[in-house]
Amino acid sequence: MSSCTSRGSNRVKKSGGCPPRRQQFDTLAEIVRDYIENTRPEAERELSFYRTRENLGEAIRVSALAKVEEEGEERKHDHQWRIPPALLEELRKGLMKKQDAIRSSRDFEALMAITEQVASKIWKNAELTIYDTTHRLAVYRGIEPEHVYLHAGTREGARELGLPGNKKFLRLQDMPMPLQRLKPYELENLFCTSRKAFRKLRLKGGSNSHTR
Repeated sequence: MSSCTSRGSNRVKKSGGCPPRRQQFDTLAEIVRDYIENTRPEAERELSFYRTRENLGEAIRVSALAKVEEEGEERKHDHQWRIPPALLEELRKGLMKKQDAIRSSRDFEALMAITEQVASKIWKNAELTIYDTTHRLAVYRGIEPEHVYLHAGTREGARELGLPGNKKFLRLQDMPMPLQRLKPYELENLFCTSRKAFRKLRLKGGSNSHTR
């Protein structure tokens, strides 16, 4: 969620889509530095919207309905742009019934299991929405993912780096050293938004570029 940070007028109309970055880089370390300098501040501003909700019910509402704040107004996040409001409302209602479980969850995996349980009754395949909703709730709860969770966009980014894309998540310690400067949820965002940059880097310099 911040997984591919929303970008206002650059709204992605494709379901589950992430706006790919277009810059040219010479090393993986440059991509990470660009993320820290240019994307992290915007991503953290987005996360602060969920962190500051006044109660769990309100956190569930903005998380399930995919709300983001833009110029003081709420709008739907790009990732869930094409999902009918009625289906997101079903997700909200289902999560409202799980408030005790959400409140007692101690880690990201436990929160995701709750979201998956509710979402599986609404969609057959909703990896991105499940991750995004869980991350929003986790931000409110003060919980961070310990691993880099994969969905369609992040899998593509992982494969461009020569990392396995067929797993539910990747461990931070298994990443190339430059990537370990970022938190797992930041890498989830980076894998999605920078997959084209990864591809250009791989084609330009070979696999050795990924370690620099």
